[in-house]
Amino acid sequence: MLEFTYLPNGGEISRLGLTVTRKTGKAARRNRIKRLLREVFRLNRTHLVEGVDLIIRVNPKNPPVKYSDVESEFMKFAGQRSKQTRNARQNRV
Repeated sequence: MLEFTYLPNGGEISRLGLTVTRKTGKAARRNRIKRLLREVFRLNRTHLVEGVDLIIRVNPKNPPVKYSDVESEFMKFAGQRSKQTRNARQNRV
């Protein structure tokens, strides 16, 4: 449904980029999906590591419809990344 890509941006603020192609549907549907994604990012950005550029690509064959679907995928991604970051930091010390 969603594909996540992230890179450190060298700053203190995490930023969001969205890719929702025309194959996903008409403009109203694409805009609703983007609103859902922005809202989930806004409310849950504290679960991400600071200073990250996050790009979310929507699969046009299986776009998200409900807020709960988007939020659960985002939280799953954020949980995986925070574990990896913690492990990487522990290995450096």
